[in-house]
Amino acid sequence: MLKRLVAYVLGHLRIAVVGERVERFLNLAVAQGLLLWNIERLPDRLRASITIEDFRRLRPVARGSGCRVRILRRYGLPFRLARLRRRPVLLLGAAACAAFLLWATGHIWLVQVKITGPEALDPRAVAAGAA
Repeated sequence: MLKRLVAYVLGHLRIAVVGERVERFLNLAVAQGLLLWNIERLPDRLRASITIEDFRRLRPVARGSGCRVRILRRYGLPFRLARLRRRPVLLLGAAACAAFLLWATGHIWLVQVKITGPEALDPRAVAAGAA
């Protein structure tokens, strides 16, 4: 659970490695100390997950093995925050909604009890029955 949380906070990528020597790619990546997980071997490619920091160090490994690396999907908090930075009105609306809810919870809303019907109840009888 902690590993998944760290991977989400730091961000990670799902990549596809295409080439003739994907096994050489894996050996070079391990030799460089790169962390790959969820590795899948398909007939024509290899899929794996890698951290953002390790992805930046992946270029020499790809060149050395003659493979091409393609990003399939981006996961994690850095990518979510990047999307939110491009949508400032959404952030402003969420902040305004949170501020309104905070303000509204600090106030007592009006509570009014009206008795309607053929006969009105005696307030003393209601008070005596509640006690």
